[in-house]
Amino acid sequence: MRTHQILTARGVVRAPRPLLRRLLLELAGGRSSGSRAADYAALDTRINALADEVRHLEAALEGLQDAVHRRSQLDDRRNDELLRRTEQHPGAADMSDERPL
Repeated sequence: MRTHQILTARGVVRAPRPLLRRLLLELAGGRSSGSRAADYAALDTRINALADEVRHLEAALEGLQDAVHRRSQLDDRRNDELLRRTEQHPGAADMSDERPL
């Protein structure tokens, strides 16, 4: 039985032709038009739609990463400012040594 290769995100997969055709049809939505060209056109449409979704998700993730980074920088600046003010306060050392009654 002849095998064919298909490139996936995890690498190259080798599969027997009938299995590979069945997998490709499932990716295309499980519909077979009876024509190999039409089946591959449907698969191509589905792959393009999935690629668009992945690009959208990548953009959203990048925006989220940027927002988290900006927030982290802001928090770092605020914490540094609080530490600076606490260290400069003349009674800071005395207050840290006091114990509650």
